[in-house]
Amino acid sequence: MKSKKLKWILIPLLFTSTSYAKSTGGGNGGDVFICEDPSQNMVLDFYEGKERGMFTEFGNPALSISENFMLWISKLEHHDYHRAQKYKKLGLDIIANIEKIEAGELQRTDLISFTDGELQDIPDSYELTNPQGCEKHQLAIQTDRSRGDSFLIIQKRYWNQITTNQQALLLSHEIIYKEFISFGANNSLDVRYLNEYIISDKFLTDTQCSYLERLTTFKTLGENVFGNTISIEFGAPSAK
Repeated sequence: MKSKKLKWILIPLLFTSTSYAKSTGGGNGGDVFICEDPSQNMVLDFYEGKERGMFTEFGNPALSISENFMLWISKLEHHDYHRAQKYKKLGLDIIANIEKIEAGELQRTDLISFTDGELQDIPDSYELTNPQGCEKHQLAIQTDRSRGDSFLIIQKRYWNQITTNQQALLLSHEIIYKEFISFGANNSLDVRYLNEYIISDKFLTDTQCSYLERLTTFKTLGENVFGNTISIEFGAPSAK
């Protein structure tokens, strides 16, 4: 059976063949709050989403990072199956690299490396507030790899202080950001909002039209929205 298709005007499929394009400039990345109460350690996207009342929890710290990441992917598939498959491939590749590094099989890869040093803060978040008793730190930086760096550099100590569901949200943040960078994003506001929206209670109850309309509100897309026609398939493609 052929999958149904619906053509939408003015909405591009952001993850094109060039969406793995290198970022420009010195880098972009995700932030984390490290708190006096370690159980409250969380990535910025999670804190902001809760503050906005978009959700109360995501995932399960008892699950592995890959299991939590796949929970995120399964939500995105509800409205955007093909984008979810692109995100899944990159995310699972990164996780596989992380597991090899943590097992001592590798020290670093082209995709990811860990550092013991503090990462330089990148002023790209413009966060609304800070949670009481917590300090914001740069947890990860994306690079353009021009100096031979890994695509993603993660601060090891802070990474080890957050749970696997928070780790999964960092990776989803970085994957969205990589796509948005290819369209000229220079801050993470739209990236965080999309990440928060995907895990929100509202995401699954919204229609696909509502989801697509939200994409058009992102300043990042700008002129890339207008004049484009794409074909979006509903559900997984049927086996041939």
